[in-house]
Amino acid sequence: MLFRSPAGQLADGRKSGNYVHMNSVWRGPDGLRLIYHNETSKTQRPSEVVILNADHTVREVIPTTTANAHNIVEHNGERIICDSMEGALDVNGEQAFTGGIFTRGLSVGDDYVLVGGSEYGKRKDRGRLGGELYILNRSFDLLHRVGLPSMVLEIRGV
Repeated sequence: MLFRSPAGQLADGRKSGNYVHMNSVWRGPDGLRLIYHNETSKTQRPSEVVILNADHTVREVIPTTTANAHNIVEHNGERIICDSMEGALDVNGEQAFTGGIFTRGLSVGDDYVLVGGSEYGKRKDRGRLGGELYILNRSFDLLHRVGLPSMVLEIRGV
């Protein structure tokens, strides 16, 4: 099966105004949530939350205040997104935490939030870049910062 862009044919690759790039899937109580990265730095479009119905059709597309986003979790009425290019965590449209480097990887529990941080670089250099793990309380205050010898790509359950 050939890949087809959900936004149609791309006239200019990743710079196309209709470019979408899915980075995360999260199961909400009423359907799946996708986070579309949208290559904000090239398309000038913010990342989007796409809500799917049970039959996987698109019910809603919600623009965010984030850029080149990775990861979405909804927990206790909060929509939490890694605002990757800002090195931040967005909660309900507001910046709640800034780690300083590209945020990617998110796990949210009742007591703690884990966020990954990665140095940002060209794809060919990524094998040499470092990262961090941020451990936050549920008020999004930094409790611990752990330096890591490589980039963070994913974080699973707390």
